[in-house]
Amino acid sequence: MTAPNNQSELISTFLEVACWDHHVHGKGDHRMYDRAAQRLLAQHPEIARDSLYTAVVCGDVEEVERLLAERPEAANEPGGARGWPPLLYLCYARFSHQPTIDNALTIARALLDRGADPNAYYMAYNSTYSALVGVAGEGEQDSPRQPQAKALFQLLLERGANPFDIQVLYNTHFSGEVLWWLELIYAHTVKSGRKAEWDDPNWRMLDMGGYGSGAQFLLNLAVQKNNLELAQWCLSRGACAQPQSQPILPKHAKAKTADLTALRREALRLGFDEMAHLFVHYGAEPGELVLEGEEMFAGACFRLDRGVVASELAKHPEYLESPNVIFAAARRDRADVAALLLDLGVSIEIQDRTGKRTLHEAAVNNALQVATLLIERGAEIDPIEAIHNATPLGWAAHADHREMMDLLSRSSRNIWNLAFGGYVDRLREVLRAEPELAKSVDKKEITPLWWLPDPETKALEVVELFLAHGADPSFRNTGGRTAADWARKRGMLQVAERLEGS
Repeated sequence: MTAPNNQSELISTFLEVACWDHHVHGKGDHRMYDRAAQRLLAQHPEIARDSLYTAVVCGDVEEVERLLAERPEAANEPGGARGWPPLLYLCYARFSHQPTIDNALTIARALLDRGADPNAYYMAYNSTYSALVGVAGEGEQDSPRQPQAKALFQLLLERGANPFDIQVLYNTHFSGEVLWWLELIYAHTVKSGRKAEWDDPNWRMLDMGGYGSGAQFLLNLAVQKNNLELAQWCLSRGACAQPQSQPILPKHAKAKTADLTALRREALRLGFDEMAHLFVHYGAEPGELVLEGEEMFAGACFRLDRGVVASELAKHPEYLESPNVIFAAARRDRADVAALLLDLGVSIEIQDRTGKRTLHEAAVNNALQVATLLIERGAEIDPIEAIHNATPLGWAAHADHREMMDLLSRSSRNIWNLAFGGYVDRLREVLRAEPELAKSVDKKEITPLWWLPDPETKALEVVELFLAHGADPSFRNTGGRTAADWARKRGMLQVAERLEGS
């Protein structure tokens, strides 16, 4: 993406920052792009009437109706910065401009009435990102849900969108908030004569391939999130996750036994007794289930049953070398369990094969009690894992957990996330001790001058701090762009002028 140095680039930049795609990752980045779009429209209000695509994104109903009256076929024509039809721009817009939010449903109807395809999509590598996917949001990109998601989703279903969109299921499983759209597709398909598809207890119409059948995937999700409402909803509609031939799993997927008794066992292992009782009500093996191996050890740890914990460790001291239980404690913010494990001898710097440590797990899950415990016990603040090359502060920033960022920033020396988070005082301390960090360049030839917080006054403070310690504003990235170009793209004109005048 290029900085808006002329009208054409301005329009392209606006459409790109106002709408998300699979390249935008993390709530922090989504907010940054949204604010960039707000600045650009405020500086150039003529953007809204540049084309049908910009009128849709800006929520300009009058202009949309005018353009569609002139050329109804435009409702289905791809174009604009992303080469999408107008409906995709509407579904993927995450522009917190009030007319955009208020008029989304009206504009969607106008487009669909003129023949817009409710199954419009674009390809994200090998994945199909449909209009429904855009409305639902989330995914590995952690996109916000469309503000009028339920109404738009229902409208698209009524106009012929495929109700069984497994990318929607995949993208929303991260948060576990799937019931809102499951209820919509169930009601829609039953009403339209497709109840038979739900009668298959495996719900193959939502088959997730290597991750298992639709029923298996959803029930396992309910267990992992301890979501009794979701489990009850699925089980009461016949989902049973019956055992099938074992699927071939992708390398990063964990095999799951597809039956209710196994799901009950998992619920017990996690300490979710009410969930376990629910599975018994729907046919799981009753009676006591004896956990074995590391499952027994984990269950005892979460019950704080020191007798069983000691007994298991006497037989299996290798459990202290596994990150599984302390990572689970971090995900659930069980500082008491984490403290027990540390006292028993689990390394505070224990990591998995990717280099992820307990503090990473705590950071991304906003587990403030566990993170505080780890910091007090002397955990390294800025370890870098191998998948995203990120520190715990980076993981917290990705999820936009501000309380966690505040906690970690007090000790972090990660100038990139300190700058992006606007932690000027801490950044000043770090640069005072290590001024050479201001001249850092990453693998993409990006300097810290690109990592500026959203409030422009604070961004200017960060710029002055980096410049005072030797940062080079003329440095160009792999695309030949400078930090000033990036600031201009974000609509930060004062920052761009300061960088260009240095």
